[in-house]
Amino acid sequence: MQQLTKKERQLTRKYIANKSSDLPFYKCYASADWFSGHELVSVYVSKKMHSGKICCCVYLIDKGCLGLKSTLYFINMDANEYEDFVDENFMREGREYEQINEETAHNLIFGGIDHAASCGFDPMDKDWAITQRFLDEDLITDGIDEIEFGKDGKPIYLTGPYDDIKKNLRVLTNNLGEDGFTYVAPPF
Repeated sequence: MQQLTKKERQLTRKYIANKSSDLPFYKCYASADWFSGHELVSVYVSKKMHSGKICCCVYLIDKGCLGLKSTLYFINMDANEYEDFVDENFMREGREYEQINEETAHNLIFGGIDHAASCGFDPMDKDWAITQRFLDEDLITDGIDEIEFGKDGKPIYLTGPYDDIKKNLRVLTNNLGEDGFTYVAPPF
């Protein structure tokens, strides 16, 4: 994908925020280990534009306790470009991926956000206000209850290299108590 100009970024943002909600869903993908408990899950949701091109939003969900860590959005990809984009990004992460249905994508995204809220966290990415409009909360199903958020019935905090660890531990302790979550110290 080529770098966008400032004006192209603004147009892309405006399109996702104002026009994407009524478009039909195309294909969704997620990290292949999304159900088995891997804490970080990438979810790709795409829609078909009136032009036949593809627009998509990417959501990085921490199933442990932080919920939405980041989100990105893109427009005007052809179908092959979208497939290559997904493939290249998962290859860069060193992870396998699988196609999922729209309901599962929504359950992962909103389930992660709801779980994080119960731990005291709001979505961390400022672009959530934009990419949230790409989704349809009516697609959330009872399957959301089958996804394990946290581990063994408790939130788990696996630190990332850019996390404000002290702040996150303070939020967890204030909301859940010292024994209400599991903390895994950073390996870095």
